[in-house]
Amino acid sequence: MTNFRRIFRSVARISAASALGIAATAGALAYRGYRAFESDLPRNLDVVTDYRPLRASQIFSADGETIGEFFVEKRVLMPPADIPPVVRDAFVAAEDARFYAHGGIDYLGIVRAAWANYRAGRVVQGGSTITQQVAKLLIVGAERSFARKIREAMLAHRIEGQLTKDQILGVYLNHVYLGHGAYGIAAAADAYFGKAVEDLSIAEAALLAGLPKAPGRATPLRDFARAQARQHYVLDQMTAQRFLTPAQSAAARREPLVLVSRERPLANVAAPYFVETIRRYVAEHYGDEELLERGLRIYTTLDMKRQRSAEAALRSGLEDLERRLGFHGPIARLNAGQRQRLTSGRPRPFGPAGFDVDDEGSDVILATPLPEPHAATVDATRPGAELPESMARYVAGETWAARRKANAAARQRALNATAGPAAALLAATDPDVVYAAAVTSLARRVTVASGGLAAPLDIADEARILAWTDGDGGRIAVGDVLPVHFRPVSASGTPRGAEPRPVAVLAATPAVQAALIALDPRNGHLVSMVGGYDYGKSQFNRAWQAHRQIGSAIKPFVYASAIERGMSELTIKWDAPIKFKTSSGLWSPRNYKREFLGPLTLRTAFAKSINTISAQLVAQMGVDAVIDTMRRLGIRSALPHQLSLALGTADLSPQEAAYALATFPAGGEVVTPVFITRMVDADGRVLEDHTAPPSRTRALSAETAYVMTDMMRGVVEAGTGRKARELGRPAGGKTGTSNNYRDAWFFGFTPDLLCGVWVGRDDFKPIGHDATGGQVALPIWLAYMKEALRGKPIQDFAIPPGIVFARADPDTGLPASPAKRDSRLTPFRRGALPPPFRPGGDAGRFSDERF
Repeated sequence: MTNFRRIFRSVARISAASALGIAATAGALAYRGYRAFESDLPRNLDVVTDYRPLRASQIFSADGETIGEFFVEKRVLMPPADIPPVVRDAFVAAEDARFYAHGGIDYLGIVRAAWANYRAGRVVQGGSTITQQVAKLLIVGAERSFARKIREAMLAHRIEGQLTKDQILGVYLNHVYLGHGAYGIAAAADAYFGKAVEDLSIAEAALLAGLPKAPGRATPLRDFARAQARQHYVLDQMTAQRFLTPAQSAAARREPLVLVSRERPLANVAAPYFVETIRRYVAEHYGDEELLERGLRIYTTLDMKRQRSAEAALRSGLEDLERRLGFHGPIARLNAGQRQRLTSGRPRPFGPAGFDVDDEGSDVILATPLPEPHAATVDATRPGAELPESMARYVAGETWAARRKANAAARQRALNATAGPAAALLAATDPDVVYAAAVTSLARRVTVASGGLAAPLDIADEARILAWTDGDGGRIAVGDVLPVHFRPVSASGTPRGAEPRPVAVLAATPAVQAALIALDPRNGHLVSMVGGYDYGKSQFNRAWQAHRQIGSAIKPFVYASAIERGMSELTIKWDAPIKFKTSSGLWSPRNYKREFLGPLTLRTAFAKSINTISAQLVAQMGVDAVIDTMRRLGIRSALPHQLSLALGTADLSPQEAAYALATFPAGGEVVTPVFITRMVDADGRVLEDHTAPPSRTRALSAETAYVMTDMMRGVVEAGTGRKARELGRPAGGKTGTSNNYRDAWFFGFTPDLLCGVWVGRDDFKPIGHDATGGQVALPIWLAYMKEALRGKPIQDFAIPPGIVFARADPDTGLPASPAKRDSRLTPFRRGALPPPFRPGGDAGRFSDERF
C-alpha cells in the first residue's frame, strides 16, 4: 500500500510537472503569438481617430445647386452628430444589436452565430461587431483568414479604448460601401433616393441598413425583391431592439419606395462643359489628387436657371437649322420584337444617351458674277492710306448701273424662291421633349409610334424621309427609328372641342455644332456656357477651346480704334470698288451683297457691316493700331499682320471674343473671366476667394466705349442684327460671318448681360448657303436672352460725363431738326463735335445744349 502511494505521488508529481510545463509552453507560445500579431499591428490609429477618407470634390452653381462631383470613391462625409437617430438605429439593429454593450468583441454574439451556423449547416450569421468592421475597413483589409480575425479582434479592443461608441459608429456609417459607387450613408441616400440623410424615412433607412451584407448584388436597383427582404429583416430587428414600435414597423413595410435610378460615374455633372473647364483649372493649379480625394468645395458663377435656358436655346436652334439643312437617316433599326416593345407602354424619350427599347433671311446672292467693276487703287503698304472722294465718286458711278441690274436680278430670284407654298409647323405641346419613334407604316402616309402614341409624320418631313438613301441605296423601312417631337394639331373638320390629333415632327441630331457663352460685363462672372450640342458625343468645348474665323465680329475693334483716333459716328467714308496695294500684292475686299452704297457714315457702315469701309479704316490707321486695341481688350490669340484683318481673318475663341467685346458695355474697362467665386478644402481653409469686386484696368476711354456701344445698338436697330429688336430692351450687338459660311457669329449685350453664339461645323465645311450670323447664330442668342432676362428690370446704358449729343441725320452725317424723320441724337466725345455741330456754326442750335 505504501509503495502504491509512493508510485501514485510520483506519477502525480510528474503529471503536474508535465502539465505545468505544457501550460508554460502553451503560455509562452501564446505570448509569442500575441507579440507576433501585436508587432504586425499599427501603433498609430490616426487612420481611425483622425478619420480623413477620400472625399468627393463638389462644384456648386451661383444659386447653390450641385452641378458636378469628382471622386475616386463617391463619399460625402457627415459629422456623427448630424446622422439622424433612425439611421444609427437601423444600422445597429442590422449589424450589431449589442453594439453599445460590448467592448469591441461580442462573445455572446459569436456563440449565437456559431450555433445558428451549426444548425443551418452553412454560414447564415456573422459574429463581427461594427467596431471589428471599422478595423477591417480601415486597417486590416478584406483578407479571409484566421490570422486576420485575430488582428481584427485585437484592433477592435484598441479602437474601443480610444473612441466613443458614437464616434466609432460615425466612422462606420461614413465608410461602409453600400453599392453603386456610394461609400457612406450620405452618398447612398443621394444615389438611391436623391435625398439628404436627414430626410430619410424609416423605410428608406432600413433598406440602406440592409445593404452592407451584399452591396454588389442585393441593391434595390439590381435585385429589388432581395433588397426588400433585407429591409424587412432590419425592420424586425429594430422592433426587437425596441427602436421601433410594431405599428411603426408595419407602416414602414407598407411605405412605397421611390428610387432614383442612376449609376455613379467618376464625374456626375449638370453643366458638363462648364464643369470640365473647372476640372481643368483645378487640376492645373492644385493637381488631380486634390480634386479627386480632398473634398474641395468649389463655388462658381454659373447660374443654373440661365444655364438651362442656354442649353435649350442652343439645342433648339441647331435642331431648327438641321431641319432646314436636311435629314441624315434613322438613329436605329429594330427587328419585329424590338419594334413591338418600343411601340407599347409609354413613349421613349430620346436624349444624348440614346433611348431604351425596354424602358417604359438674307438676300439671295447673285448666281452669276458681275463683270469686274472699275476700282480705285490705294497704296496701303504703310498707314495713312485714304480713298480720295473724287476717285470714290468716279468708280461708284461706273458701277451704279451694274448695281441696279444686280438688285433687280436678286429681287426676282428672291421672289422665285419664296413664291411656292411653305410648310407651316403648328405650335408644339412640348417642344423640348424628343422621343424615339419607330416607323410602323409607309402606306399612304409615313406613320411612327413611340410607346402607345402613334402619329403620321409631318408632310414636309415625310418628303425628306422618303427621299433619303444611305450610301448603299437603302431607304427608310418599317422598324427604322426616328427622333421626333409629338405635337397636337386640329384636323380639318374636327368637331369643336374635340381632342387634337398628334403629328410627329423630325428632331434630328444636327451635324452642325454651336457654342454659347454668357457673362456679366459688370464683374466678369461667367453665367452660362455651352460648348456643343452633346457632351456625351464630343467633350471638345467649342466655347473655350475652339478658335474659329471671327468674320465681321472683329469690326467693333476696328471702329473703336477709329473713334479713339478722332473719328465719330458721322465721319463719312465711301463704299466703292477699291483695291489695296499691299506688300504681298493687290487685295480687293468685297461686301456680303455685291453692291456699293456710296458715301456712308461710320454708323451706317458699321450697322450694315460694309467690308470696304472697314478695310479703308485699317489701311488709314495701320494694322498695328487695330492689333494694339485688341491686345488691350484682352485678345491673346495669334493675329495676322495683314490688311485682311479688317474683315475678320483672325481665329478667335468665343470666350476671348466675348470678354473683349464686354469692354464696351463695361465702360472701357477690361473684363477678365471669373468663373470661381470661392474655393475651400474639406477643412474649411479658403484656397481662393474672388467675391470682392475685381480691380480693372482701363483699355478705352469711357467716351469711346459709349460711342461704340451706341454704334452696336445701331446694328440692332437698323443693321444686320435687326432680329434682336424682339428682345424689347436696349441692346447692342454685332454679327459675323466667315468665308463661305463656315462660321456664323452673334455677340449681343444689355447693360448687365453679354452673350456670344458661334455656329459652324467641326470639319470647317460650310454650314450652308446664306448661313450668316444673323440667320443662324442670332436666333439662338435671342432665345437665350429672352429667358435669361425674363422678369429683370429694363436698363439703359449709363452715359459717361464726357459725352455730348447732337441731333443728326444718320445717313448724311449732317445736323438735323427734331422734325426730320429718322434723325437721332448722336453721341460724341466732348471736344470731338464735327464743325457743322459746333456752337456758332449754322447748325449750332441743334447741339447737345438744346437737345
